[in-house]
Amino acid sequence: MTKKKPKAAVAVIQSGRAWLLGLSTAEDDRQNRWCFPGGDIEPGETPEQAAVREAFEETGIKCKATKDYFYYDKPDVVYVVCKALNTSTMPTDELAISSFFTRFQMRSLRLHPNVLDLLNKVS
Repeated sequence: MTKKKPKAAVAVIQSGRAWLLGLSTAEDDRQNRWCFPGGDIEPGETPEQAAVREAFEETGIKCKATKDYFYYDKPDVVYVVCKALNTSTMPTDELAISSFFTRFQMRSLRLHPNVLDLLNKVS
């Protein structure tokens, strides 16, 4: 089975033992759930470049890709594991708030269904 060319990239960003999540304002299955930042891949961008750009635009976090992207739950969305280069976040229109959380802290959050599965896949 051939994978579709990715249309969107999601940044799975780590800082120490914590992962970056944002509280989504999207009017879809992410609404009012904590999820990873991401968005459309622009013409001429690699998935890694798109994930890094989207993470900065949505959270203020600068990061760098540390692994090749991978497909997970959608045929046109890729996930990019990144390392945070700063930890100071900012609210945006897409994510009301964002912060780094350990797996233990995530137990009290209303997570998007793919968050824990993705973390199990990458760590």
